[in-house]
Amino acid sequence: MKKSFKALLAILLMVTLTACSASSAPAATATPEPTEAVEQETITLTIQVIDMTKDNQILFDGEVTVPAECKTLADVINHAPELNAKTEEGQYGMTILGLMGVEGDWDKGPWWLYESEDNEACAAAGYCDGASNLEVQDGNHFTFMLTSDF
Repeated sequence: MKKSFKALLAILLMVTLTACSASSAPAATATPEPTEAVEQETITLTIQVIDMTKDNQILFDGEVTVPAECKTLADVINHAPELNAKTEEGQYGMTILGLMGVEGDWDKGPWWLYESEDNEACAAAGYCDGASNLEVQDGNHFTFMLTSDF
């Protein structure tokens, strides 16, 4: 009886080991699944900041790189320390009060305005929407202007 029990135990052990090795064999030879494309981690915009109240003085002309999670112009402005932006959240979204340390006066001017010729939404509408709603794409160019009239 002891011999029968040992034989039965040996057979069960062999079946278990064979089953385990058989199930792991295909995984070793299986082709790996294609990985998803890695999303871009940053976006870069070209920004020009001009003080039109001071003979079109260029205050900034260069690129800003921000995390790819920045989907709107407001996100970009808030995540680009080189723009030295002063903003305020209002009823209609973000208001730009100052850039590069130069402030406007929202009540009587001058005001900070912006435009883009290559942003899809700006081009389609003929003007740029509010910064909080305006979606940006990598490579967009924006010009910010401090002006007393518009």
